[in-house]
Amino acid sequence: GAMPAGSSNPVRVRIDGGFHPSAGAPPQPMKALVVRIAADAFSPRLQPDAEANFAWVCHAPVDALHSTYYRAVTLTNTWSTPVGFRLRTGEGAPFGIVEVESSVPQLGLERASTLSRSPHAGSKVEAVPFMVPPRENVHVTMKFFPPPPGVSEDGSADRQDYVSDGALVVEYDNEDVQTFPLVSEYIHPEIIPSTPELFFGKVHVNAPTLRTKRLVLTNKAEADAEWSVGAQLDETGRGCSAFTCTPSSGVIKGKGRNGLAQSVTLEVMLSPKEEGEYEAAIDFLVCMGRGCRVVCRGEGSWDEVEEGKAVPRWDPLDA
Repeated sequence: GAMPAGSSNPVRVRIDGGFHPSAGAPPQPMKALVVRIAADAFSPRLQPDAEANFAWVCHAPVDALHSTYYRAVTLTNTWSTPVGFRLRTGEGAPFGIVEVESSVPQLGLERASTLSRSPHAGSKVEAVPFMVPPRENVHVTMKFFPPPPGVSEDGSADRQDYVSDGALVVEYDNEDVQTFPLVSEYIHPEIIPSTPELFFGKVHVNAPTLRTKRLVLTNKAEADAEWSVGAQLDETGRGCSAFTCTPSSGVIKGKGRNGLAQSVTLEVMLSPKEEGEYEAAIDFLVCMGRGCRVVCRGEGSWDEVEEGKAVPRWDPLDA
């Protein structure tokens, strides 16, 4: 009850430790905060549609504007994120980019008439940045530029076949690099004679028929051989016109990749103007290819025994 007024007795209170039944729990130290981070790292790559188009087979006699000097490939972004890159060909190799067409507009082509196709070629294409979204692509057209022929030891143009290597290089914005090897076979035609020498024996100067030999020229190369009879090197000084060839020019088809060697048959005739030895080297020239040389020998004679000899009875040749 209440204390009487004026009482001097002290009031004693004891408070025991504890919490109210509805009070909150005392503070506890917080646990360490753990943040789990995950990422899918990848190296950007473009997927080509036809790797066979990174290889060329070019024939030297065919004009460099022919379709065989061009190859095209479509590079697709198969990732789920956009990919930024630039394109170029390897330095020093005889390959170049002639056109790039994108399936989506490109800001790098802002000065072009269209934002999807590059009007440039060569080094100008290499300066264009491309950004390709997922499942989009660029169509790249490349060309093989055959270097000028070298010079053989005899001073003539070197027409040996050769293989050139290069690369289509994709430089990504994250400094990663993807390389597609390029290779080109440059093939020259070549004709080979059935014999390196023709011997006519004795031929009468005034014979009504000329002494004739047949010669077969074979093209064992893949490329077509456009051939013609060149200058005759006369070793006797009796005039190169003594030996004539029929036909004097033509085309021998190439065998292609897996075909058979093709041939043509010629008639070589000796018509001596006077008595004595005749010898001449006939060059068979091939346009942008390797020709051959055939040495012809015979003797002009007044021997009446030789006068009546006739040309062999062969099927006629197309002149």
